[in-house]
Amino acid sequence: MAPTTPAISVVLPVNDGGADVKECLATIYPQAEELGAEVVVVDDGSSDATAAHAERSGAAVLRLARREGPYGARNHGWRGSASAVIVFTDVRNRAQPGWLEALVAPLADERVAVAGGHVRIGGDDRLAHRLARRQSHVDPVPLLADGFLPFVTTSSMAVRRSALEAVGGFEARRSGADADLCWRIQQAGLGDVVLAAGSTMVCEPRSSVRDVWRQWRRYATAYVEVRSRHGDAAGGLDNAGSMRGTLSGATRRALAHPGDVLLEAADLVRVAGYEVAYRRARRRAIPR
Repeated sequence: MAPTTPAISVVLPVNDGGADVKECLATIYPQAEELGAEVVVVDDGSSDATAAHAERSGAAVLRLARREGPYGARNHGWRGSASAVIVFTDVRNRAQPGWLEALVAPLADERVAVAGGHVRIGGDDRLAHRLARRQSHVDPVPLLADGFLPFVTTSSMAVRRSALEAVGGFEARRSGADADLCWRIQQAGLGDVVLAAGSTMVCEPRSSVRDVWRQWRRYATAYVEVRSRHGDAAGGLDNAGSMRGTLSGATRRALAHPGDVLLEAADLVRVAGYEVAYRRARRRAIPR
């Protein structure tokens, strides 16, 4: 008898993530086994033992000869599978009990094309982790209320394969391609983007304030580029505060919470970096 095609594929892009991939897969793989799903790790040109760790954890591994970035790797992952439902997540994430079953459940409704699960920021008491928890940017609740169209992130996303095929998958960019995918799917009339109630991931944040700062600079650039691609209705050319607060707002928070000087100072630096990157991207988007 020929093997059956799994109904669900969980796609995990990883570059030099050997330290995280074992822990991540330990939370995902048992849930995938229970549902008869496959787990595909896309080794995005790693130079460490990511692939070996993933194989020992039970995942299928797709090795890319050179690094293509997270969205390029995700495209390889879903195109290399045959499942009707594709689930995306990240190597720093830890699936909580019932995550996968609850995440794919909304797709039982044929009107739904994409579902996103809750994502909490984990970590410990170090400054970078506290800063990341303050600016939780991946949970779908505020994203689903976006003034343009709802979206969720690939930190915890389930998508119909037919929708991915219809729009050609992700744009291979560094950041923001998950919002762009959700918007193109809705604009094409392929289905709704909804919350998967009861599905929770915990994301282990970046370990240094510099990494958090760089991350938010990327978000600022992506915010302008992706929204501008979808026109003024998407808010691509509005002010820098449209994502996560203005510099004046961060200053007010700092004055209101003088007890945690380091956190407030780090948040001011983050917002300033975001605003500078935003304005540079905006200048590129509006030729003089």
